[in-house]
Amino acid sequence: MNWTRRVSRIWRGPAFTGIADVPALASEAARLDESRLGVLEERIGVGLRLGRPTRATRTATVRSWVLV
Repeated sequence: MNWTRRVSRIWRGPAFTGIADVPALASEAARLDESRLGVLEERIGVGLRLGRPTRATRTATVRSWVLV
């Protein structure tokens, strides 16, 4: 299992849920959420480049609800 898949399985929901409104954490939470989105985009892109569109589409569909 590659590191992007492990990260995606471990990380659920926005960073610092419930305390992200603390001014000292707000920018770090935004940075971590952006990083997480980048990992997801990379996983989807790799799946497509490897000729696995079904798996990439499933990853995008399953993970997209978590980003909201």
